Amino acid sequence: MDSLIYSTDLLGGNYEQFKQIVENSKDTIKIVDICGRIIYASRSHQYVYGCDAIKYIGKSVFESVHPDDLSGFRSAFEAVVNKNESVISEMRKFHKEGHYIWLEASCSPVVNADGEVQSVIVVTRDIGDRKEYEKNLEYMAYHDFLTGLYNRRKFIQIFENLLINAEERHLKLGVLTMDLDHFKRMNDHLGHDAGDKLLQEFSKRLLACKRDKDLIGRLSGDEFAILIFDILGESEIREWRDRITASLEEPCVLNNSQYNISVSIGSAIFPENGRSVSELMKFADLALYDMKRKGKENI
Repeated sequence: MDSLIYSTDLLGGNYEQFKQIVENSKDTIKIVDICGRIIYASRSHQYVYGCDAIKYIGKSVFESVHPDDLSGFRSAFEAVVNKNESVISEMRKFHKEGHYIWLEASCSPVVNADGEVQSVIVVTRDIGDRKEYEKNLEYMAYHDFLTGLYNRRKFIQIFENLLINAEERHLKLGVLTMDLDHFKRMNDHLGHDAGDKLLQEFSKRLLACKRDKDLIGRLSGDEFAILIFDILGESEIREWRDRITASLEEPCVLNNSQYNISVSIGSAIFPENGRSVSELMKFADLALYDMKRKGKENI
């Protein structure tokens, strides 16, 4: 505890008062030397990490930090030591039970009478609930609430990025647009709950056809789209059509009755049918509408 006494002297505080504060804090508090070695760890480490605080003494403050977060946390710590400034960093750290937990680390310098940084106080707070909330918000922002597929906004965003990638690498890219035949009539006749169930069932069947490189989105209503990256040509578009046809062979049960469902599909290939998202989507949509005009009820 000599290091704790030494550090509180640097802070100009009272040792007993400081000790009472840190030992009863729900946040974890460490005092770390400028090389990153922990010289004090508060009792709350047991609650947050599942390990006795004494086990942290002498260890590196960077130990057990998630590899993806290590560089950022190290840079934050070095900024405190080298620039004498307080920094807040977010990171994941390994828990005794075998998983990582999200933490917010507030790093503040402790200086001597000459203004030189002697050590760093690192206060960490569990932000797992906040991260989960942010994750849920992000999911809702980019996914369709009914089917769980990407919504139009996210689908177009990914489409644009993949299109740039395809152009740079001279690859082909295919897009299919589709909608359910007679959906409005079924929705009006059977009710919106049955219509929602139909959309969910169709989405599940599309996902069952999906490969790793494929992307599926619900654009609106009964309008769906599929993006196929790095294709050889029209043959892979036909393969997707065949898989969708096979997936719809089994009737869908709605309101205790069986209904056969079918879709109309349009497609486009980059770069033959367009060089932008809007051009490709327009080409595919026109092909879809042309199919409907010809009176085809299935593919």
